[in-house]
Amino acid sequence: GQIVTALVVKVDANEGKISLSIRAVNDKAERAALKEIAAQQASSQTTTLGDLLAEKLAAQKRDSSES
Repeated sequence: GQIVTALVVKVDANEGKISLSIRAVNDKAERAALKEIAAQQASSQTTTLGDLLAEKLAAQKRDSSES
């Protein structure tokens, strides 16, 4: 037989059955990887909309005061 990794999806004690899913293991790993990537991106992005607007307003003030 083959050795596989599966996730227990359902346990039916009345019938003495368990439902396993190989796909669920892959989906769970993929979701964890995406969550980690999102967290890394969120921590590396330090510019906010407020920062961008403040920069733009400061540049406009400098331009208008130079004229």
